Amino acid sequence: MLVENYKEAIKNLFFKLLQGSFIGISLVLPGMSGGTALIILGLYRNFLKDISELNIKRYIIIGVGIAVGVLVCALFITRLLDYYPDLLVSFLMGMLIASIRIVFAPLRRDQLRIFYLLFAGIGFAAAWTVVGEPIAQVPDTPDESIFMFFTGGVLTSATMLLPGVSGSSILIIINLYDNLLQAVVNFEIWPSLVFFVLGLGIGVILFARLILSLYNRFQGAVSFLLAGLLLGSTKALIPGSFGPGVVIFAIAGFLIIFMLTGKKTAP
Repeated sequence: MLVENYKEAIKNLFFKLLQGSFIGISLVLPGMSGGTALIILGLYRNFLKDISELNIKRYIIIGVGIAVGVLVCALFITRLLDYYPDLLVSFLMGMLIASIRIVFAPLRRDQLRIFYLLFAGIGFAAAWTVVGEPIAQVPDTPDESIFMFFTGGVLTSATMLLPGVSGSSILIIINLYDNLLQAVVNFEIWPSLVFFVLGLGIGVILFARLILSLYNRFQGAVSFLLAGLLLGSTKALIPGSFGPGVVIFAIAGFLIIFMLTGKKTAP
């Protein structure tokens, strides 16, 4: 019995580390967001509720996984974007499109309204405008002030909660992406990473309460808004060229999320 419990505990620990790693990777990849990853993993609504109530104990292991995912992405996956960009982004796009149905999972038929399509359109337009093509927008002269790192953390926190808004895209726009990536790779904890994480933590707590309140009061409208954000964020994941490999990887990404989430998965 003790052996079975031990094996189950190890399995649960490993699963949480994988979940956190996926979220961490999504925070680094341009065009992806932590909010999208939370929806794909089926953690979105519970995460909002727990964080707004400061119930963070159950997310400690996931937090470790996030750190691992950020490091792995900084060292490895960004290189894949250099060598196989079309295959990687098409795979991510397939995952993203499949995750849209997760947003609607908790809705009953009587909660659907035609005018909610307006919110989907707003979400689509917002994500399509914000995501853009961030890699091409990197300025030449970085701003390395402590205030900017803290502000970058606060802004990035919203991307952990808002699907479709890419944290890396925002960091590129405010010219912190390369600095933070180098800080992670070189383990430069002070002061850049310390102030960035501080801003990230404060922002997550504040945004979680706001978004959860809106979700509880306007579940249908917010669900359509989230779906629009997800669909709009595919702009950053459009391959530069199309071929059989791109189609196959897109279908593979779609099927993986479709089979993992099932009919009962909810954000």
